[in-house]
Amino acid sequence: MKKYLIVFILGLFIVSCSPQMQISRDIDQGNLEEAKNQLDVLQEEEGVDEDPDVLLLKADFYMAVYQSEVPEYQELVDEPLSKAHDNIYKAEEISDDVMQIIEIEEKKLMLSQLIFDYGLQYYENQHFAEASENFYKSYKISEDFEDVDTMTLYNAALAAEQAEMTERAQEHYSKLVELELDEPYIYSGLANTYLQQIDDISFDIEKYGAFVNAYEMKGKIDSTYNEVEDESEIRSIISYEIDVPRDIAESIMEEEPHRYDEDEIERTKNRYNELLEKKERYEEAALAGIKKGRENYPEDIELIFSEANFYLLTGRTQEAREILDLAIERDPENPSLHFAFGANYEEMYEDELLSEEEREEAFEEAVQAYERAIELDDEYVDAYYNLGALYFNEGIKVFEAAEEELRETRDFEQYREAEQEFQEHWLEAQPYMEQAKELIDRDHPRFRPIVISLFQLYARTDQNEKQQELQEEYPELFEDRAPQEADPDLE
Repeated sequence: MKKYLIVFILGLFIVSCSPQMQISRDIDQGNLEEAKNQLDVLQEEEGVDEDPDVLLLKADFYMAVYQSEVPEYQELVDEPLSKAHDNIYKAEEISDDVMQIIEIEEKKLMLSQLIFDYGLQYYENQHFAEASENFYKSYKISEDFEDVDTMTLYNAALAAEQAEMTERAQEHYSKLVELELDEPYIYSGLANTYLQQIDDISFDIEKYGAFVNAYEMKGKIDSTYNEVEDESEIRSIISYEIDVPRDIAESIMEEEPHRYDEDEIERTKNRYNELLEKKERYEEAALAGIKKGRENYPEDIELIFSEANFYLLTGRTQEAREILDLAIERDPENPSLHFAFGANYEEMYEDELLSEEEREEAFEEAVQAYERAIELDDEYVDAYYNLGALYFNEGIKVFEAAEEELRETRDFEQYREAEQEFQEHWLEAQPYMEQAKELIDRDHPRFRPIVISLFQLYARTDQNEKQQELQEEYPELFEDRAPQEADPDLE
């Protein structure tokens, strides 16, 4: 009896003093540097990489490093959660012990939470790509359990969208629709990814469309090159003749598509048609997502707004107007809806297929809608800017008509009457532009366009002192601009 007792006690002593037990104790007590040293020694033993116990011990160590608040311990290993993840899943691969499998499941749950928290840190610091990656990794762990963590996948989708990882966000939103998450935004979020893809290819569509037109106007463009030496003037002529923005005209000047051979012209036409087909597919998918969301959540104001926004972005102004009427009826104090209503009418105002009477009516409706948005939110920068641009462009419209009339009739008295009208429009635009400048932060991406637009307004109204003040206050914005430069209109 005594012999067995001695052997049993000796066995306990051996187990209690085993390296793995000591490492586990050090991890539990927070002695992570000592634990690392012992793990390094243990790692040299043959077969440890195929031992589930050692793999899980290493995972415990890596998770402890991640959770440690001691700076020195945090530097013991790079990417501890990734290493914990790899060790846990490798242990699961090779383990056939029931109790060990239960332990592995517990560690996976703990790891999933830690990875989510890690993603949250990235999100709070606006590192959205890294946040999305970690949220998705946390979600993938949850797929091993019955209760799939759809909200974590939702966070991964949102972060991917904010990181402009469009295809990744699209995959996540599509999966959420499939999983039937009870969250209306997944449908508008999915639609947004398709609209973003449309936006991504819009420049190429415009560019290749302009190239196709350039082929057909080869004679006109060649004569422009022969007759005009100033590059800025050439760009303006091409921009006017082909009816494209100046950056597209600049692409035509750089690549000279009108000089291509027939094979290259055919390839460019095919590329243009492919892009148009892709845009159509994206539009259909975007609208299908929104429609499905509206079926499931017919009263959701955000989805109503998303549908209206889709129609606005795709030029379907009448449909946008109908849905916005419904939205404003349900939420009359929402400034964003009134702003969208203004944008809708502004689109109609710019539609040359409408009658002059219809366009003027749309202009007045747009003004009222923007003013209502400002009334509800007196710091609504976009509403101030759009309203200012609307007045300015109305002035441009009157100005260009008066210039053309003057060339034909040489009636200077009639021109002076028109001059008073377009000057009034430009001066009406001024306070809204100035207010937009005051409200927006200097580092905001819209700050530069607002200041430059205001500069153009001052140029049109001969306010040279105000122009000079802008140049002195923001010299970095005017380094490449001539003192009196003004674009034909404000975008």
